[in-house]
Amino acid sequence: MLALAAIMITACSKSGLKDLTGVKMDTESAVEKAKSIAADNIKPDQWKIISVSWTEGMGRDELSNNVSIFTYEMVDKDGRVWNQSFMSDLGWKATELTDAGWEKWHKNLNAKDVPAIDMANLNPAEVMKDIEAAKALIPAEFEFKSMDSYTMNTYDDPKVSIKLNVVEKGKETVSNAGQTSTVFYELDFRKNAKGKMELVKP
Repeated sequence: MLALAAIMITACSKSGLKDLTGVKMDTESAVEKAKSIAADNIKPDQWKIISVSWTEGMGRDELSNNVSIFTYEMVDKDGRVWNQSFMSDLGWKATELTDAGWEKWHKNLNAKDVPAIDMANLNPAEVMKDIEAAKALIPAEFEFKSMDSYTMNTYDDPKVSIKLNVVEKGKETVSNAGQTSTVFYELDFRKNAKGKMELVKP
């Protein structure tokens, strides 16, 4: 699906961005970071991870292709589902646990029965395969700018979803009242039942 957005180039200037050598969204380093955060902070005897995602930031971080936040959806021993996030701005420290609202969205599915993501054995090469497959589906008139988000879960379809930010070739910027902005579009991709990435049509 195409979603139009624009961001002022001045907001993405080198001086405006924080660490340009941060964890890149579309790299094995992002997967390894997701694994290490889980290993250091989420005890497997207390929590079952059923979804993991990482997301690019907004504002100064938009189109930077840097990971801004990792989020884990987790089931506690009582079967309640929580979200736990770790933000780059906080040095990857945890935010407060929040109720995931499982009963509202999945009232007919017992969270205790949902399988866990084996974070320790999550294969970065497999994640990269899906990301590269999504990039290969970008229409010819567009080019990749950054990855907005990656999400994996064990309980809902699609099991893997990816959002990529792209720009239209030759129409990357617009100027108005002395301000120049990058015009970009968000493309949604999902992994189908056959294990293939596909572009979600608008």
